[in-house]
Amino acid sequence: MTDTVNETPGDAEVAKVLLAVRLLMSQDDGSPTPEQALWQAVIEQQFNDATWIRDSVTDKATDHLDHRRRDGASALIWLRGNTENFEKVCDLAGVNPGAIRRFAKECFGDLINELYPGSGDHTGAKT
Repeated sequence: MTDTVNETPGDAEVAKVLLAVRLLMSQDDGSPTPEQALWQAVIEQQFNDATWIRDSVTDKATDHLDHRRRDGASALIWLRGNTENFEKVCDLAGVNPGAIRRFAKECFGDLINELYPGSGDHTGAKT
């Protein structure tokens, strides 16, 4: 069974976000260790999952999309960066948590504010 065009975010948009995440994480000195690369992939997956929320709001409801929306919502919550888990993953990935928070806000800030109104700045105070 194949997905219809309306069931996925634009490939170009996803590629652009993931490329930017990879560039952001590669600004450190040297190449990541294999362990850091693994944790960087965890961060990339959160951004990938979050892109599903943006375009799926108007799509018809299906079990597959409902699952993807839940994953996307969970990713947006995680990318807000207000958890110890977020800090730990960024540390293990060798990336600056503040930079990841700021980029998540740049990519998804309006959507986060729409889904979680009245909760203020979702990027957290830590940098």
